[in-house]
Amino acid sequence: MSAPLLGKLLAEGILRCPRCGGVPALGGSAATCGHCGARFRFANGALDLYGRYREGEPAPPPDAPLVEAIADALHFPKDPAVRRAVAEAVADSRAVAEDPNHAAEIRMIAERLGVPASPAPAAPPVAAAVAEANADVRARLEVTHLEPALGMGMKLLRSFRLVNTGTTAISSSGARPVNLSYHWFDPEGHAVVWEGLRSPLPVDLAPGHALTVIANLATPEGREGAWQLRLALVVEGERWIDIEEGALPVRLARAAPPPPPVEWTGLAFDYGTDHGVALDWYAKAYAARGLCGGRLLEVGGGIHPQGGVLAGQGSELLAVDVSFPMSQLGALYFAHVAADWGARMAFAACDAHRLPVRHGSFDGALVFSALHHFARPSLMLAELARAVKPGGLVGVLCEPCVPDPGAAEYLRDLREGVNEQIWTVEEYWEIFRRAGLAPVRARADGGSLKVLLERA
Repeated sequence: MSAPLLGKLLAEGILRCPRCGGVPALGGSAATCGHCGARFRFANGALDLYGRYREGEPAPPPDAPLVEAIADALHFPKDPAVRRAVAEAVADSRAVAEDPNHAAEIRMIAERLGVPASPAPAAPPVAAAVAEANADVRARLEVTHLEPALGMGMKLLRSFRLVNTGTTAISSSGARPVNLSYHWFDPEGHAVVWEGLRSPLPVDLAPGHALTVIANLATPEGREGAWQLRLALVVEGERWIDIEEGALPVRLARAAPPPPPVEWTGLAFDYGTDHGVALDWYAKAYAARGLCGGRLLEVGGGIHPQGGVLAGQGSELLAVDVSFPMSQLGALYFAHVAADWGARMAFAACDAHRLPVRHGSFDGALVFSALHHFARPSLMLAELARAVKPGGLVGVLCEPCVPDPGAAEYLRDLREGVNEQIWTVEEYWEIFRRAGLAPVRARADGGSLKVLLERA
């Protein structure tokens, strides 16, 4: 299967080798880097620039009814060659990525399409409970988007991503529950608050894995200035355990900083309508900048990247996703179902924390309902900022922005191993600031945040 835009992006040196930054050349069933010799698989019109999978026993072929259900859900023709291509793509969902969150994203094709899942055994949930949970409680703070200044006397929800550095699972259930808490130290170094609010871990945290916890946080009263928030785990009724790298400087003031300039519309839409509203909003801003017919990059678009509509209007779109099976199915879909747009679209799998693209190659970039799945969202957005030209328009669209630690869908995804997170608008603004992106306009429809950004 040919991929004209993909070949064009490689020939122009826009797509790069993720290992050395060299330029791969496409030939046969692989693209080969001309600098380091690395080979990247090419299948069904998509290129796998991710490639970080664990070696193991070959997975059995996918269940035939599952393949047919997926093909029918995507309205693929009954052509046997097309069905074989779909089966090849679905088979690749059995590959296990080195990153457990990526592994969950790769295997969840059926769930994403709303078809019955394969009866074949899936990878166990990342945070499966074990009998010896909380025997060795140790953790490190991997990342937080807590803003550097807060008001005094506030009650907040803020997220903290923890890595279990111990040898047993950390669990907030059972006879010896462990919760996330904190201490506050004033500018003189005195412990003003020791018994911070408690926040349970939403699922058990396995050794070596990471989890973002939506935490209850209350700021103290006292003298304005440079305070310190120290995160800790507490084995209830027994002891406190400091979290490594969990001491955070926070400037406290009497008055809280002004909220981010978001237009809360009072509207709320279903999932599909919400995406349509966001795309139309972005497209109008894109056109107002004179960027129509330019080149777009979409991260996390899966099989149906939203930017495909703009490709249908004359732009070129590179759609990247961590899932090579989804990239293949996307390329197949726009070759056999929505072929009118396919010539202006290219599909590749990669880790968007390290986008394998040349600096300043795109007029715009899109992320639809995907940023909250990234372990390091500021790093990914900094990569988008690098990828777009000066004056280019970045859209972070349809992101959940009203945290609810008890939300059923949020907990379900965590149990499946998906890196599910829900940040406040204040945290999103801190993410944007660290990424070197400046918000231009922002709106929230219900709990769906939509922001247009440009390089700061």
